Amino acid sequence: MSKCLMNFTTKAKLTDEEFMNFYDRLWEETPHFNYNWPSQKQISDNKVKGEKIYNNPKPENLNNEEWKKLPGNEKYLVSSKGRIKYEVSKGNYQLIQQDDKYENRPGYLVLNPQEEYKNIRINKTTEVYTFVAMTFLDKEEGDGLQVHHIHNNGYNCSTEELILLTIRQHKAVHLDQKLNQFELAKFLKDTYSEDRIKNHLANYKLNKLKIEPCGVFKRNNKKYSHILPEDKKEENLILDVYKDKFLLLLKEKAKSLHKDFAHLNSSQALCFNLFNPLITEHKLSIIDSEISENARGDFEHLENNSFELKEKTNFDFFINDNNRKYFFELKYTEQSFGYIPSIDKGHDDKYHEFYKAQLNKISKEEISEKEFFDHYQIWRNVCHSDIGKVFFVFLSTRSTLEHEVNAVIKKCKPEYQKKIEIKHIEEIVRSCLKLRGDDKFHKHYEEFYEKYLKNI
Repeated sequence: MSKCLMNFTTKAKLTDEEFMNFYDRLWEETPHFNYNWPSQKQISDNKVKGEKIYNNPKPENLNNEEWKKLPGNEKYLVSSKGRIKYEVSKGNYQLIQQDDKYENRPGYLVLNPQEEYKNIRINKTTEVYTFVAMTFLDKEEGDGLQVHHIHNNGYNCSTEELILLTIRQHKAVHLDQKLNQFELAKFLKDTYSEDRIKNHLANYKLNKLKIEPCGVFKRNNKKYSHILPEDKKEENLILDVYKDKFLLLLKEKAKSLHKDFAHLNSSQALCFNLFNPLITEHKLSIIDSEISENARGDFEHLENNSFELKEKTNFDFFINDNNRKYFFELKYTEQSFGYIPSIDKGHDDKYHEFYKAQLNKISKEEISEKEFFDHYQIWRNVCHSDIGKVFFVFLSTRSTLEHEVNAVIKKCKPEYQKKIEIKHIEEIVRSCLKLRGDDKFHKHYEEFYEKYLKNI
């Protein structure tokens, strides 16, 4: 590992105890959305300064620059300053140009997709900081660690600016309010809690929506504080700035509303709130850079051109972009993805008539009937990766869901693995909040954060 890692921690990875020692400094160095996020001018200045480093065509090393081969692909050299070269011919390396425009993610550098490297996909992204972290910080796919830019300057991917943090450590650094040591210790130990989310939503219902009566859970006829009364279920949509669009959507989807739509933790309501403004403002490329401005989005989609001849898979969200298809499965507080506990003749027939051939096409190994029905919802979604790209969307703290999806992805052939991706709800919301200049759009996702992500 490079000696030139951190400018004040000297380590690329920190235990929770070590993190607590450096937390104050890390928090103070990190910009925060609500009061010291870099202005557009600062971001532009960072880009100008950064270009002099990462697109420097000179072959000689920069000050204290170290070059190493990219783990898993020795045709690439990665530098401790964030520059990357490709081996054009034996021993002859060419610098790959970088920019933030290729993936439409202002502030985060990726490599020019027109160059040779384009077929390399690392963790379903190609951000330069990922290459640097893998080469110098021992970052590994699926290790549960996230790369943090200490000063949130995405135009500086040098090792001094990067550190690997656990999900909870990373969330603590980005909190708008600094925690004391007692609060921090408690925060780091906290994991996903459905009860905590429901308590937060109950408070949101009372204090933000000003709705005191409790709604009824239809399965046991009991009242719960996180459920809206049935005549108030439209309040589960964030109506602050896109009211007309949301009420029209509610009317259009009236027949396909889930029976628990009035629950504030309804994944269907969250899905509407998360994606509908992206459709309205033609910003679906936030999800995937290949999506165009003219793409169309829809909810509760049944894929007619599927291999499924009788029973169709229902997708929470769907994007059609000039016949390029994007399928989405979203979870919020559900315990797991759907499965079939016992296999009857109908399921047995379905597996052999429809799914077995499709599974053989997509998977590296034979997927038994039991394996398929044990992870039924995931495999049914994944089976559509031959006609489009499949996304699984949930909170970053849902480690069980992440493990379940990754276990299925690993069993797929490489060409299909590239078409299956996990997206965290927080990641999408952060990308939306970073798009300054549209106050209405920004306000909606501030409210989304307040409702679904704050204090959970």
